Amino acid sequence: MSERKHDIEIEIDAPAGLVWKAVTEGQGITRWFAPEAEVVPGPEGSIRVSWGPGMEGTARPFTVWEEGKRVAWTEDYGGRPKVIELILEGSGGKTKLRLVHSGFSADASFDGEYESTHGGWHMFLAMLRHGLEHHALEPAEPVWKFTMVPVPQPELAPKLAAQFSGPIEEGAPFRLDWPGAALTGTVLRTPRPGYACLAVDQWNGSILGLFVERAGPQSMVTVQAVSLDRHAVKRRGCPQRSASSWRASVGRLRYRLPRSASVFAIRFPGLARIRWSTRRSCFGSAAIAPSVDFALSSR
Repeated sequence: MSERKHDIEIEIDAPAGLVWKAVTEGQGITRWFAPEAEVVPGPEGSIRVSWGPGMEGTARPFTVWEEGKRVAWTEDYGGRPKVIELILEGSGGKTKLRLVHSGFSADASFDGEYESTHGGWHMFLAMLRHGLEHHALEPAEPVWKFTMVPVPQPELAPKLAAQFSGPIEEGAPFRLDWPGAALTGTVLRTPRPGYACLAVDQWNGSILGLFVERAGPQSMVTVQAVSLDRHAVKRRGCPQRSASSWRASVGRLRYRLPRSASVFAIRFPGLARIRWSTRRSCFGSAAIAPSVDFALSSR
């Protein structure tokens, strides 16, 4: 049976050495891809990425490691091995990054997985490019939340789009008017209906990723936020708190929001909502205030 693959190429205004670190070091990978990543570098090394309980990854040996140029490994899930390969070509301080994700069955039963990974990779690569081009030296902290909604993706995706005050167009400004907080910024990527990668003005250009993915007859709604805000970190002093402690506080987003913000939500009328409430908190040696605790629920 024939196979399908994703073959995506982007250009990043950053040197190849910096891009290589972003895709082959654990700390670099968490800035744009998975919230947890461990890498043992080198031809005999391995990679492990995880999205938390229920989505833990296992270490995968590298099948290709060409220092600074090419890396690949095989993921074995869903009963079918799939190869992920990243190829870098640097020139004049810029880098062409090509991602090839192969091994998807052409059978219609794999359409959901193929569509979700297509949207996901375009979103992740947009986050990678934005972070390297605008916040390469900023500290970063990722937070993810997932929920299942018992509504088909084609029906739920337009309800996400309805949260915006106008069309979602790449490179264009956006506005989200949520109760208690209006967020504005730039749309970085919207590869297909139900996906939006945003750079948020109120978070100093930090990233907000909204995903409505096909999961059989249901939808998986994902909110990904990556803090890239050094200035917010430096603003206020507070007691020391470790990164591991912060990540263990499930559902806590520490981003700079308008002081007036107290509660806001993504609403899918009659179907589901994703709700946040804000409060002061600390991270490292400084406060990023107010933070955001948020919970996902379907109804």
